Amino acid sequence: MKITFEFYERDDLSFDINKSSVTIGKSADCDIHLDIDGFSRKHCQIDVVGEEIFVTDLNSTNGVEINEERIKAGEKTLFHVFLPLRIGPTKSVDIKI
Repeated sequence: MKITFEFYERDDLSFDINKSSVTIGKSADCDIHLDIDGFSRKHCQIDVVGEEIFVTDLNSTNGVEINEERIKAGEKTLFHVFLPLRIGPTKSVDIKI
């Protein structure tokens, strides 16, 4: 999968990941390590199951929004790629599988 983070006041970041489950956060233990203000130590997890993408907020401070609605922490939430996705301080996040 390819994940691209678009920010308001910094360059975009893209990651090509060859895993079906990815953790994102400030912790060096995360698959995508983003030491950027606004991300929690373990912010969220993205899972690809077949052709579906699921996002789980790992009890982050600044949350995860799908279609401008904050998702419930700890619940695996189906994400449709045509909807806007925000993770913490990002302007938007694009996921391609």
